[in-house]
Amino acid sequence: MRPPVCAVCDNSFDPQTGLSLRFTDYSPLPENMTGHPKGEEWFCELHCAKAKELTEMDLQSALNILKSLENTY
Repeated sequence: MRPPVCAVCDNSFDPQTGLSLRFTDYSPLPENMTGHPKGEEWFCELHCAKAKELTEMDLQSALNILKSLENTY
């Protein structure tokens, strides 16, 4: 899995202050494979609450909404 860097603002953060969230297009990696699974992403403390509200959609749709709202935080 990638290190904790927010998918919205690209800021690094301590994983205890943000979240890794799964969206409807989540697909786990095959056993014994390393990397970052499709449909799962990191969100910093500033963006994780709103991202949590959007987990019932696919990751790209959620990111489009979150990035369009970024200047309103």
